[in-house]
Amino acid sequence: MHNRAPHGRIGLISLAAMFAATLAACHSDSSNTAPAVATTITANTGSDAQTGTVGAALPQAISVHVADQNNNAIANATVTWTVATGGGSVSAPTSTTNATGDATVTWTLGNTAGPNTLTAALAGGASVTLHATGTAAAAATATKTSGDAQSIPAGSASQPLVVTVTDQFNNPVANVAVVWATVSGATLSATSTTTDATGKASITITAATAPGLNLITATAGSLPAVTFTVTGM
Repeated sequence: MHNRAPHGRIGLISLAAMFAATLAACHSDSSNTAPAVATTITANTGSDAQTGTVGAALPQAISVHVADQNNNAIANATVTWTVATGGGSVSAPTSTTNATGDATVTWTLGNTAGPNTLTAALAGGASVTLHATGTAAAAATATKTSGDAQSIPAGSASQPLVVTVTDQFNNPVANVAVVWATVSGATLSATSTTTDATGKASITITAATAPGLNLITATAGSLPAVTFTVTGM
């Protein structure tokens, strides 16, 4: 009986040592686990390649997704937004990712029709560039571009009378109907034309057979009419 007790105590001591070693190993493994770090940033569906009106916010807010090296979403990461081209603005210079790793901002396009770009960046250097296209706003101005104050032989055809339609930011506005009317003398090649991609619409006239002044108006929608004069000699 006296010989068995020491062996029992030795066994208990061995088990305790093994348990302690196991705890130490677990502690060592957990301490060596790399912390989650925001390493990637990507545009969420629908955020890139939008089209909107110049000087206005895009129809959909911009949203990006931030993840770690294992593609796990990262919350509370700071995203810095910078307008790269186009002259627009964002609703905030930075935003913070939510629980699903997403950060959003509202992007207002610049005043010039065409491409706009926006960069979303993380402190660690990763970034993504988003793109948008600005289109002209509503027609705001119609102006005489060329063809006014011509002098041509009576009864002959004129050079084109050209009117240009632009928005409030001076961007050309396409597909605007321009109505042409004779005030005196002229015969028109058309009574209605549509502006092209450069915002221009035109007609020609045939001057009256008798020498004198030919007056023609051009009206784009509800904008004030413009008047062209062509003198028949």
